[in-house]
Amino acid sequence: MMPNVFAFLLVAALKYVLPVTNNALVPLIDRLPDLDWDELPDEAREALAAPVAGWERLGFRRVCVMRLPNPQKARFLAGVVLLAPDRLSHAHVVYVCRPDGTFQWTPVYSLFRDGTLGLTTTQKHELDDPPSVLRSQQPAGLAPDELWRRHRDNLAGRWAEYEVEPLDPAGVRATFLEIERREVGYHVARGVLVPASDADYERLADPDDGPRPCRNRHDPDN
Repeated sequence: MMPNVFAFLLVAALKYVLPVTNNALVPLIDRLPDLDWDELPDEAREALAAPVAGWERLGFRRVCVMRLPNPQKARFLAGVVLLAPDRLSHAHVVYVCRPDGTFQWTPVYSLFRDGTLGLTTTQKHELDDPPSVLRSQQPAGLAPDELWRRHRDNLAGRWAEYEVEPLDPAGVRATFLEIERREVGYHVARGVLVPASDADYERLADPDDGPRPCRNRHDPDN
């Protein structure tokens, strides 16, 4: 089975951006636009630059920049995926802009050979994780070195019974959507999320539909 890690980022972002109510709309997509760093809106680059640089100083290698589709208006989601030097840990530096403000968080993942996912994250915990996800909740604002240390402590301690599946950059990209489908399917089955329409799917997943700056919440077009 193909290793499953990185498409979890989309649903992790949606957990924070979508209201925690039943029937929140979610796109069922089969691709995510991969951007160049310079294609991100200025405010997204400014928010992501420092945390991404912090992970790179630890030896993490940037794999890709992803735009994350969202069916709600006036929202922009993006993430930078970085791979640890030992290929056993993966940091997702996430930026979200929505009408009530901008937000940034970083989860660190490891995939275990049985398909279980170890997650050490500063993201606010709002929706239940699938049974195959082991969450270690951390306070917001942790520096990259401290967050990575705590994730490695989890691997050596509470998750020591699991064998980690190393991934290369190609494996990271290939598994991104597999995890997204698993996560979305879990929440759709529970009635928490509702699939977007085919029209929404085409509009949101079109890679030619470039990123838009997040408009002010008082913009009359919002």
